[in-house]
Amino acid sequence: PTIFEPINGGAIRNDIAYVGRISREKCVVELIQVVAKVRELTGVDIRFRIAGHIESNVYTDNIRCLAGENKWISLEGAKIGRDKAIFLSECKFALHGRRDEEFGISVTEYLKAGLVPVVPNVGGASEVVGNKVLCYDTYEDACIILERLICNKDFYCQCKNYCAIRAQEFNVDSYFRRQEALIRKIVLHG
Repeated sequence: PTIFEPINGGAIRNDIAYVGRISREKCVVELIQVVAKVRELTGVDIRFRIAGHIESNVYTDNIRCLAGENKWISLEGAKIGRDKAIFLSECKFALHGRRDEEFGISVTEYLKAGLVPVVPNVGGASEVVGNKVLCYDTYEDACIILERLICNKDFYCQCKNYCAIRAQEFNVDSYFRRQEALIRKIVLHG
């Protein structure tokens, strides 16, 4: 489970969130390129809101440069606790890039906050989301999924409802119920 507790927002903009380390292995530049392409495909003024500590190196300097050139990219610094909950409540979607994560805490936080996350089709993030229609193999696939979410209200509502149900798997009560069932199984069946 994740101890993150959301704030009920109700984002009206099509903002896309990213929460996490801002580093090459998190594929942030590639995610920026995905959002740029989705903006082009949809004609919708979408913001990509990036929350995370940003160090100074060649990779992050490139991200700062992209943000300076494109006002739809917002570098919002590290967000924790209530600040993270408020940040996520203001977005509709989330985009995740790392393929080799074992779990993906940020993805559970996206689900719990009511966002519809689009994630790679491998690793822990896809297992957390648990719905192949929100998982991409290529960045072009990610663009297609986001375009569909933004332009097809029925598809968005179906995915949002699915994500709300899926989020329940990651709350503390569900975790304790699963642990209790496992302990009973071990005790009763050796």
